[in-house]
Amino acid sequence: MTQTIPPLDPGDIWAVVILAAVNQTSIWETCKDNDNAVCDDTVMGWLYTLNREWLERIANAFSGS
Repeated sequence: MTQTIPPLDPGDIWAVVILAAVNQTSIWETCKDNDNAVCDDTVMGWLYTLNREWLERIANAFSGS
């Protein structure tokens, strides 16, 4: 059985990614600590569809690395 990822507003997902990068924490911790965040499984499922090198460059830019 294939799991489908529900459609989300990309802004909701990027808010979690940016917050995790700025706070230098994980997606899991960011979602756990923020009741308004989208589900961590949904965010992770969506992130796996992106180019990893590109995503790391963006995260590092936000975290100042």
